[in-house]
Amino acid sequence: MRPRPHGRHRHGPLRRTLTAARRPAVAATLALTALAASAAGWSATGASLDGGLISASDTTDAQQVTNGRALDTFAGTPVDIERQRSARRAAYRDGVEKEAARIRQQEARKAAREQARQEKARREAKERAEARKRAQERAEAKERAAAAREAQEEQASRSEQRSAPAPTGDPRSIAQSMLASFGWDASQFGCLNALWNKESGWDVGATNPSSGAYGIPQALPGSKMATAGGDWQTNPATQIRWGLGYIQASYGSPCGAWGHSQATGWY
Repeated sequence: MRPRPHGRHRHGPLRRTLTAARRPAVAATLALTALAASAAGWSATGASLDGGLISASDTTDAQQVTNGRALDTFAGTPVDIERQRSARRAAYRDGVEKEAARIRQQEARKAAREQARQEKARREAKERAEARKRAQERAEAKERAAAAREAQEEQASRSEQRSAPAPTGDPRSIAQSMLASFGWDASQFGCLNALWNKESGWDVGATNPSSGAYGIPQALPGSKMATAGGDWQTNPATQIRWGLGYIQASYGSPCGAWGHSQATGWY
């Protein structure tokens, strides 16, 4: 003989039914079943009522309205919840998309600013390079112009010296007359006389047998004096002009050249 259930197991099937009734779908089914039974009962009652106070059709219509409200009550709630969840999900997606769009716009603006900065830096570097190039070209042009002027002045000076009438007479007198044109006074002649007495004795055709130095100033080689005139081999004025120019460029003055010659034996 099976033992009789006690406690909470005593009404097991009923409890399971009540528990299942709490579920929305089951509750809706039970409610529809109860409403259908009530509608049938009311229809029968209305049809049998004496005097026709409530007709069967009126009862059925009222019951259908009640059934519709019950359906709305039991079946509409999960739909509303799902709609709310869908709305929240849609709002979340919209928020995520808006935030992503905002970040993309921010990154695009940042990239545009960086590109503009780099473009500006490249443009400024190019302008600086072009400015340096132009400055260098101007400096080089100025140097070329200065060199051209110097060459022209030198050429003009040589042409003037060549076209000037050559002094004649004693070589010492010629040298004395040329000192002023080189910026020296008469006191320099003593040093010049001593220097060229030692070198050539003021002889136009003096030639050093060991080195080949030639003329009054002992130019080495003698052809250097051609810059002062084509008659450098025979004209004392041409040799003296070249010799005074060499002394000025190398020692500053005849006394400077004579001092160097005394110290070293040559000038």
